[in-house]
Formats: sequence, C-alpha cells, structure tokens
Amino acid sequence: MVIGGIFSVASRAKKHIQRKDAAVKKLLRKCTLSAILASSSTTIQSKMPKPISVRVTTMDAELEFTIQPNTTGKQLYDQVVKTIGLREVWFFALQYVDSKGYTTWLKLNKKVLSQDVKKESPLQFKFRAKFFPEEVSEEIIQDITLVG
Repeated sequence: MVIGGIFSVASRAKKHIQRKDAAVKKLLRKCTLSAILASSSTTIQSKMPKPISVRVTTMDAELEFTIQPNTTGKQLYDQVVKTIGLREVWFFALQYVDSKGYTTWLKLNKKVLSQDVKKESPLQFKFRAKFFPEEVSEEIIQDITLVG
C-alpha cells in the first residue's frame, strides 16, 4: 500500500510539473523577441540624453550642429573649426549672449550647458576673432584665415 501511495504522489507531481511546463511554454510564446526588443529599446531611448540644437554664425555662413548635454566648449569649437576647415584655431573663439544680455566667450574646458548660455533653441553662438596678431604676415600661414 505504501508503494502504491508513493506512485500516486509521484504521478500527481509529474502531472503538476507537466502543467507548469505547459504554462511556461505558453508564456514564452507570448514573449516574442520583437516584444522584448521593443520594451528594451524604449528603456534605452528613455535613458539617452536629448540632443541639443546649436547654431554658429560665422562671417559668411550659419552652421547647424547637434550636441549632447555633456558636450564641452572645446568639443563644440573643434567641430566648428573642422567644418570650416580652419587650422589656425588659436586666433578665434565662440561668443554667446548670456542670460543677463552680456556677450561672453565660451569656455573650452566647461560643458556648454553649464555655462550661462541663453536657453533658446537652437543655442546661438558667433564665431569671432579673439586674438589679433601684431604682424599678420608672420603669424598667418593659411589664406582662409585672411578671407573676409
């Protein structure tokens, strides 16, 4: 009788496990790969920082860029001079109007958004000469620097 009882318990346990396995398989069918990817991409997108639009006005063009919230002044400046093809970068800088209305030079070692740039979209900067050499012919090596 004991052996019969053990087989009965074992048989019920086996049927219970089979029902659980069937339920798990059914659940797995509902969780398709596309559903999993859709939920994970939503999570990834919500954690990605929102890009910021920037407009840089030069003497003869308006340049549009998109930067990340942690972009430094140097990274933005490097992007500008690379876009216009300027090698003599030490004479120039980016200016902006701060929240009080003062014209200010962008600090290269700080994040763009941590500076007091007027919060508008796009952020506005001007590409300007910051340093003027005493003897231009000795200092300038690239003709594009003199154009204007």
